[in-house]
Amino acid sequence: MKFLDRLFGTLGKQPQELTNKALHLAKQAEWDVDLSSSAADEDARAAQLHWDAGRWQAAYDHFTLAILQREDDAILWLNRGNLLAQMGYYREAWADFTKARSLADLPPELLGTARMIELLGGPESPRNARHAARKRAELGVALSFG
Repeated sequence: MKFLDRLFGTLGKQPQELTNKALHLAKQAEWDVDLSSSAADEDARAAQLHWDAGRWQAAYDHFTLAILQREDDAILWLNRGNLLAQMGYYREAWADFTKARSLADLPPELLGTARMIELLGGPESPRNARHAARKRAELGVALSFG
């Protein structure tokens, strides 16, 4: 079931009953992240909500729980990789991108962050390491991987 169908069902409204702003936000949410491959997975939805709210550790923890339940879901690995990259954890993000690519033939447009890391010399390059450190400092991020 698509995101908008779930949203309308939850709200008990039809698309024409929503305000233009609400409909725009709903469509944007569906475009930004498609969790339809794990729609029943509460942890995947919770991870996205925490990520959107800037609660990095909680988002990471929920993506990890979702992955433990659905280890063959490439989209979950990709989403956690994007979260990690956004926070400057390029080495860990690269590992998640690699896993996602091993599980599914993902379209190139979903792998933009992985390609950026690759073009800058890979996850171990000094340039990426400096950028990652700056990014983590700016966000005040320190994840616990346990």
